This record gives sequence, structure tokens and C-alpha cells, in this order.
Amino acid sequence: MPSTENVCRQRIDYDLPIRESFSEREEAIYDNAYSEVENTLAIIAEIQNGRMDEDGNISEPLTLTEVRTIQEVGVHLDRALTVIEALEDISEGVL
Repeated sequence: MPSTENVCRQRIDYDLPIRESFSEREEAIYDNAYSEVENTLAIIAEIQNGRMDEDGNISEPLTLTEVRTIQEVGVHLDRALTVIEALEDISEGVL
């Protein structure tokens, strides 16, 4: 993974499930896609956490800005997951 932190400055402590058959270029693309997934999940988690009260219950509705942010990062998430799936399929000889 190119970075050990996501966009919310949370540390990421695990190794990616990199396939042995990836070229260096494919591995870099895979790393970038995985980072995009982590960043998207962190943004959504941050939005969700901001809606909770001190007891951990959701106490605020989503704002229009939050909805738009989720929609925008959802596009990036979908693209990143498509890349990951395609690379994993290639490495397994599915395509």
C-alpha cells in the first residue's frame, strides 16, 4: 500500500493480499485501488461517527452535503472495486 494512513489520518496496519503473479505495474494499480477503497470507507465512517451522540446512537439525519459526499465517494469506490476485481480475476486466470 502506498500509504499507511487513510485520508482521515487513521493508521492502516495490514498487508495487502497481493497476488504473486502481478507485474510491478499491476501491483501499483492494485495498491492505488486499495487505497481508494480505504479512503472511501474512512470518509463514510467519519460521516457516520459525526452523526452519533455520546452513547453511540445515531442522533442526526444526514445533511445534503453528506449525502452528496457519499454519492461522490461511492463513484470512486465502485471504480476501485472494479479495478481490484479485474486484477484478481486476471491473476486467477478467469479472463
